[in-house]
Amino acid sequence: MINHIKTNILPLFLVVLCLASCRKEEIEIIQPPKDNAIVSGSIVANMLQRLPLNDGSIDNIIDQGNCISIQWPINVTVNGHDITIESINDLDTVEDILDLFDDDLDDVDIVYPITVITTEFNTLQVENQSQLNAIRSNCNGENIFDEDIECIDFDYPITTSVFNTISEALDTYTFFNDQEFHTFISTITTEDIISLELPVNVFLYDNSTIQVTTVDELETTIENNLDTCDEDDDYNYNDDDCNDCTVTQLETLLANCSLWTVDNLERNVNDEDYYVGYEFSFSSDGTMVADYAIWSYPGTWQASGSGNNIIVTIDVPSLPDCNNDWILHEITTDNDQTKFDLNLGDDKIRYVATCDSFDDTILTSTLLTGSWEVSYYFDDSDLTSDFNVFTLNFLSNGSLEVEDSVITYYGWWSTLPGEEEDLELNINFGDPIAPLFRLIEDWEVVSISATTIMLREIDLGDGTEDFLTLEKL
Repeated sequence: MINHIKTNILPLFLVVLCLASCRKEEIEIIQPPKDNAIVSGSIVANMLQRLPLNDGSIDNIIDQGNCISIQWPINVTVNGHDITIESINDLDTVEDILDLFDDDLDDVDIVYPITVITTEFNTLQVENQSQLNAIRSNCNGENIFDEDIECIDFDYPITTSVFNTISEALDTYTFFNDQEFHTFISTITTEDIISLELPVNVFLYDNSTIQVTTVDELETTIENNLDTCDEDDDYNYNDDDCNDCTVTQLETLLANCSLWTVDNLERNVNDEDYYVGYEFSFSSDGTMVADYAIWSYPGTWQASGSGNNIIVTIDVPSLPDCNNDWILHEITTDNDQTKFDLNLGDDKIRYVATCDSFDDTILTSTLLTGSWEVSYYFDDSDLTSDFNVFTLNFLSNGSLEVEDSVITYYGWWSTLPGEEEDLELNINFGDPIAPLFRLIEDWEVVSISATTIMLREIDLGDGTEDFLTLEKL
């Protein structure tokens, strides 16, 4: 599921009003500068109506309705597992359970009653599945145009002024989220003159920011970013598992695990076992070969793109069910197996390799792709909250920078094999403060993915284990 932005938005305009008389008197309205004026019915005014709408697609894995979202907490049963969902982050647990097996019937049962929130931020009590079906039938359906703009948002809080030409009242309002702004803008009439304190910042889907200083700039910025992200308005919950995948990561993976087998193959909605016993090798020059007993079948492969849009083209003329312009769906690595999944519509193929050990090239290339945070730390008890303020940056020269909101702490790291000859991530600091001294270990690598690195340390004295998980920001 892909992750969307919906941070919030606000109308704009600075209006300078001058009341000329004190009797029953005429009101002279000095119009704001043209570059700050908002005209009712204009393009920018219409876009401001759409920006703060509630995005209902973020929880499609549960309700399959783009125009509604569920108010947390709720209880669900996922393939027989009872789960309490208290925030949007808990949806990852639902996805993990649904992803466990490819050949089971995935089932998500909601424990009613629940409350749903509409696009307009109205709430509705839902007593059963039939009522939910009726409500979501009013949504536009998968990948059909909906009103909410999801690829750009305002950085709250923002402040607006409103002058009513009938009552002559001048009011100022500050808004802290989309719902507050939507409620405000829904009550504006043609008698109101509104303005926004400028400049304001807007967030783009990739979390970058742009400062806009005029209404014209705002209109241009919104128009330029309307379709720059995947709004994820389909019901395919697992189509965003490769957000941070790169072609280099895939190439490194294929180079370090030489023999691959096909673990899962689905073509034309049928599970196939055509390639049981075949071993596949992918070379860095774009060639590949499939070996079966005494026979070899040559072919080619290439990859291009980034994230969830990496295209892997495989062409082995003698093995047609391998061939496609596949989309790279997911890369996962753990102590036992390394795998990458390729999808195209309902067709799927998964390649699996059992490598002798993790290769430090894979770990290094993953660490260097961005900033990291400690998402789990266990040492006799869960101490994860001690690390909430820290961001870790692993640099290519072997140095490690750990930042909080004020200070940067410096250390170093390496991926050389440890005493037990397993791949380890070695972390050290010169003079660390609490709690950073807890990171000083020769951590054994348990698993690696594009976004998660799981580590552990076993005390050889008493056999107790410490656990550290790094999540990419």
